[in-house]
Amino acid sequence: MKRLPRHLVLILVVSVLIAAVLVLPSGCGTTTVDPTSSVHQVELEKVINARDLGGWILGNGTKIPYGRVFRSGMLANATEDDLEALRKLGIQTSIDLRTTAEVNKFGKDPVGPQGLSRTINAPITGKASEAGYRDSIKNQKASTAIAFHALADGSTYPVIIHCMVGKDRTGIVSALLLELLGVPRQQIVEDYLLSSSVGEVNEDWIDAALKEVDAAGGINKYLSGIGIDASMQNAIKKHVLGH
Repeated sequence: MKRLPRHLVLILVVSVLIAAVLVLPSGCGTTTVDPTSSVHQVELEKVINARDLGGWILGNGTKIPYGRVFRSGMLANATEDDLEALRKLGIQTSIDLRTTAEVNKFGKDPVGPQGLSRTINAPITGKASEAGYRDSIKNQKASTAIAFHALADGSTYPVIIHCMVGKDRTGIVSALLLELLGVPRQQIVEDYLLSSSVGEVNEDWIDAALKEVDAAGGINKYLSGIGIDASMQNAIKKHVLGH
C-alpha cells in the first residue's frame, strides 16, 4: 500500500482534531473555555452572562486562580439545574448589586438547602452611559463598600457578583476588583467587553470609571476612602489569589 503524501496526512490530522473539538459535550451547567483567551464561560439555562473571573494575568505574570470569583446576570430565574451547577462550582455567596425595586420585581436570590448559603445586597443605581459609570464611582460608594467588605471575608468564597444582566454594575465592581488584584487595564477592558453579548458596552464608559479611580489617587486610596483599608485589601488579594 502506498503511503499518503505528507501534506495529505497533515490535512487528515488537522481534520480529526477539529472534529474532536466540535463534538465536545456542552449544555446547561457546563464550563467552556473561550479559545481566544483564558476565560471560562459558565453555560446555564436561565442565568445569562456567567463567567469565571479567573484566568487573567497580573502585571507580575501570576494568573488569577479559577473558581474563586464569578460574575453573571441575575440569579432570581435560576432553574434547579442552574442551582445544581452553581453548587458544583462551590459558590457560597452572591453579591447582588440590584436595587430594592429590582429585587421586589424579579425576586430574591435563591438561598437555602437547594441554593446559595447567603446573599449580600449592595444596591447600585445608575445609567448605562459614561456619566452613569462615573456616577457609580463617585456617588455609589456605600454600596461598593458593602461589596468589598464581603470580598474581604474569607467565608464569602467562592462568590458570584451580579446585577440584572451582569454588564454595567457588575462590570464596574469586577473592574475595581481586577484593578486591586493588579490586572493590567487592557485585560480589565477585555473582561468588560465580553458582556457585549447581552447588551451595549462601551470602552469609553469603563475607561471613564477607571479614570475616576485614578483621580482619587488610585485603587488603593479609593478603596481606603470608602472604608476598605489596607488590611482588608490585602485580605481580598489573599482570598482570591491564594497568597
